[in-house]
Amino acid sequence: MNPRQALKLVKELQESDGWKYLETVMHTEIIQASCAISDGMNMPLEEIHYRRGAIWAARKLVELPDTLLRKLEDEVRMEALQDEDGNIVGLDASASEKQTATAVRREG
Repeated sequence: MNPRQALKLVKELQESDGWKYLETVMHTEIIQASCAISDGMNMPLEEIHYRRGAIWAARKLVELPDTLLRKLEDEVRMEALQDEDGNIVGLDASASEKQTATAVRREG
């Protein structure tokens, strides 16, 4: 699947009622886990760490579409800057040769 297709799918996911429901559920879970930590005076340290991990995982799940959108938008932009051979458009041959020569000097 190319980045444009994936970008379209992720946007559709974000706009879907299913995703909006999942976000609501996850935000509720995050709040419940946070409240449990703050209310648990005698909570063992392991339980606190477990709930913190659950909060982190829930946040990452909720943030996943935004993270994917940024990544895919960057990939689409990079594809737009490349020609059929994968060279960056607007970079003339002499500039490319200079970069290659500089890279060779650094490695050597």
